[in-house]
Amino acid sequence: MLRHLVISLMSLISESYTALADHDNPVKSRTHEIIDDFYLLISKYATQERSVYFYAEKLHLTPQYLSTFLKQKTGKSILQWIDYVTLMHAKTLLKSTSLSIKQISNQLNFDEPSVFCRFFKRLSGTSPGVFRNRP
Repeated sequence: MLRHLVISLMSLISESYTALADHDNPVKSRTHEIIDDFYLLISKYATQERSVYFYAEKLHLTPQYLSTFLKQKTGKSILQWIDYVTLMHAKTLLKSTSLSIKQISNQLNFDEPSVFCRFFKRLSGTSPGVFRNRP
């Protein structure tokens, strides 16, 4: 249920961004279209798919073009976006559920809890357990 709430929130943010883009320019540029479509895809699939190829294929672009495009237009690479959204899901699950770190790791499709813990610490600067217990 929490996962769906997070996805819904991200979709609302994406829709707000789209509404702003549409308000300024009634004809959506290809740039905005790609970014909007990417945001929708990543909000839906980030916990399941971490492959650049997956998102590029869904957007009918080459992985290299999508990576370069996103870096130029948003300041973040596609892998940074995937990591960011996955980290936000992880933080939400850690703070709002009583799931074990192993269960969260499985839910976010990490092969091993240790891989999830290294991922989380690398991006947040703290371990999942310490993050969860922090007020």
